Amino acid sequence: MSLRDAIALTDVEISESLETLEGDPIADQQAWARVHETMECRRKLVQTEVRHLVMSGQMITAEEVLSLMTVLVASVGKHVHDPAERAALSRDMHGVLTKDSGLRGAWERLSLPELHQSDEST
Repeated sequence: MSLRDAIALTDVEISESLETLEGDPIADQQAWARVHETMECRRKLVQTEVRHLVMSGQMITAEEVLSLMTVLVASVGKHVHDPAERAALSRDMHGVLTKDSGLRGAWERLSLPELHQSDEST
């Protein structure tokens, strides 16, 4: 069984344990104990999966993403001359970098004023 399958299985086990809650303090205490135990198991599985992805080079760091985005922004600045197209691309990139992706605030760290200006003008 893969780690992802094991994580999915723990999600099912947690869901099933939560469904057994009846409002009975004694029975619910046992269900909550199962939930907590399964959540701890899930946490360890996810931690192992992340470590595996990082070690195998299948996951990139935030710094690597910023580096890639810097190259993309510079390329847009060099090759896209229409202000409306620049602004649209800027909004798209801004959206990617400000979502809950661990890259919040990254847009401001990209020091490429030509795209920030077109982003602000829209």
